[in-house]
Amino acid sequence: FDPSGTIVVAACDDSGIKVFSCAKGDDQMEEGEIGILKGHKEAVQCVYFDPQGKYLLSGGADSAFGFWQ
Repeated sequence: FDPSGTIVVAACDDSGIKVFSCAKGDDQMEEGEIGILKGHKEAVQCVYFDPQGKYLLSGGADSAFGFWQ
């Protein structure tokens, strides 16, 4: 989850990072997939939001790090 608790990301075996919205609406949750971040060549093993939620870091089985804004 990002620091606001409205975005969640999932590291995936297919080399992508799935991004989901968990924003609360007035009377229900507005949930759904926002998109997929692509850049790794192998499975993504970890994801981390910086404390301000401005950046996302990822690490993969391809020994690469991703820096997402």
